[in-house]
Amino acid sequence: MEKWDRRRFVKIAGSALGMALFGSTLLYAESYLQSFFRKRGKAVPEVTPNEDFYVQSYNGHPDVDVKSWRLSIEGMVNRPYSITYDQLLAMPSKKEYVTLICIGNDVGGDAVGNSLWTGVPLNELLEKAGVKEGVKKVVFHADDGYADSVTLDVAMRPFNMLAYRMSDKPLPKEHGYPARILVPGIYGMKNAKWVRRIELVDYDFKGYWEKKGWSDTAYIKTTSKFHEPMDGDTVKGGMLLQGMAFASIRGISSVELSLDKGKTWVEAKLKKPLSPYAWTFWEYDWKPEKTGKYDLTVRVTDGEGSLQDNKETGVFPDGPTGWHTITVKIK
Repeated sequence: MEKWDRRRFVKIAGSALGMALFGSTLLYAESYLQSFFRKRGKAVPEVTPNEDFYVQSYNGHPDVDVKSWRLSIEGMVNRPYSITYDQLLAMPSKKEYVTLICIGNDVGGDAVGNSLWTGVPLNELLEKAGVKEGVKKVVFHADDGYADSVTLDVAMRPFNMLAYRMSDKPLPKEHGYPARILVPGIYGMKNAKWVRRIELVDYDFKGYWEKKGWSDTAYIKTTSKFHEPMDGDTVKGGMLLQGMAFASIRGISSVELSLDKGKTWVEAKLKKPLSPYAWTFWEYDWKPEKTGKYDLTVRVTDGEGSLQDNKETGVFPDGPTGWHTITVKIK
């Protein structure tokens, strides 16, 4: 069995336990364990393979009969309608790289992934139905009984979609087959899977987690992490430090590293992200002058000029803050 990072595992287990206390129906630990037990030293790909993408579910993974599946657009609309899966596939579509991250993903956690999604623009589906005056929320009802919502102005952003393909393959069952919502800029819990009904309402709908105190806006906070090395690694000589930074629709302007417990900072080299909604990979060629233990820290400035918050907070109620720090030994 591969070596575990004990400190990181404790943080992960603690977060998962904390979520479990808020609702036993959420299979939260699954989000982490699928990606946590990966081979050490394996490069993190810029596009996450479907089988490695983190998984979160409210009540298991429902079996949806695509032949009888219908997506209905209803509620406060002038022209309610429904479409079959074949009709959905026949509609004008778009492809986009979008990174998803779980609101319960602790600093440095693995519940984040990036994929190429194919789907129909959400705003076009809503416009076809004719939105009535007074709509406050757009509610996504899923086949597993889950429901969540976003405000109308958020739902009408042109980069949202009802996705039906993931990395040029039909959505895997655990990722929402036959169709799921993608709303860049907000945490994964609002990107509902197995969507069967979209309802427009004139009241402030609260979903399962919002009723338990979790954020209703769920805007993604700026985050960054090390991919290589991992916390507790021992390496010989210098190495290429690598990681990712993510501020969703705000973008990334710079990534800085401290190699001396925050006394000084150096700038990492950024790779151009695959889209405005995807994570940014960074690297730095590190050549330490002596052996010993080093505490390495990463921080980010987003595309709007705001520095990542260094105050360490837990995941509840609106996602964590803090800078990712690891300890490595140079021999």
